[in-house]
Amino acid sequence: MPTIFIGGSRRVSHFPPALARRLDAIVAGGHRIVVGDADGADTAVQSHFRGHGYDRLTVFCSGDLPQNNLGRWPARRVAVPKGVRGFAFHAAKDREMAEVGDFGLMIWDGRSPGMILNLLRLVAGGRPCVLCNLGRQDTATIRSVERWRAVFEHCTPAVRTAIRARAAADE
Repeated sequence: MPTIFIGGSRRVSHFPPALARRLDAIVAGGHRIVVGDADGADTAVQSHFRGHGYDRLTVFCSGDLPQNNLGRWPARRVAVPKGVRGFAFHAAKDREMAEVGDFGLMIWDGRSPGMILNLLRLVAGGRPCVLCNLGRQDTATIRSVERWRAVFEHCTPAVRTAIRARAAADE
């Protein structure tokens, strides 16, 4: 059964009905899920799956303990070098989730640079990703770096600058 990396913006705390139905379809399909431990979309996703009693989920965290693990699912800790803080600290777990995911589902508020980098990590590795853009209220499947670049070009200048600043050298 495929593994789906679900991630999203920290400013997202609830979902429109169409996205909730998409998450319900993941439950019906019995897919394995990997999700982070951050506030916002990660916690909202965890809450949704907990409401279904879903147990095929692993919570990834950077460091020792997850910030949020609402369903007490297995946690996968990602080692982070001492002294690493901020975005780089959390990006360690994001990179690992992008590696283990066969597909992605990214829930975007239109402003989160980290979520756009997760999208890039997935498609650069040959794994398609559904992008749910809550700001524009549309959904698209991104399958290539070229298509990712089109998404990137539609970002505001501030978001593009933040993406460039946060991207690793190989990204």
